[in-house]
Amino acid sequence: MGREMRNEPEVSTPQIEVMKEEVNLEDTISPGKLMAYAQSEAIEKYGKPSSKERFILDDAQGEFRNSISDMFTEEERQSESIKMDELTWEKDKNTWITAWYQVKDDKRVPKSVFSRDEGSEF
Repeated sequence: MGREMRNEPEVSTPQIEVMKEEVNLEDTISPGKLMAYAQSEAIEKYGKPSSKERFILDDAQGEFRNSISDMFTEEERQSESIKMDELTWEKDKNTWITAWYQVKDDKRVPKSVFSRDEGSEF
């Protein structure tokens, strides 16, 4: 008994290409790395921050800015002469990193960095 061969059209299955995002761990933002860079260098390295704010440091900054407030004496804070830039980057979907830079003439000097989980309340 012979089997009859049928010429069926070839069915092509779509090819799925998986795209992998390459992550260079050396370029991953971290508190230690931010403290090593002036503000302009950090922006160049990690891109535009999610938020940026300039403020005058005084005694009424709130819990979130305690680490930066504690770096200056009460007299310095009350003089209201300390200009600060606060920049925040999204490290990943669950983590935010904020860096504070003291504005001195035309320089932005890193003073403190704080990492927090998404949804943290102060």
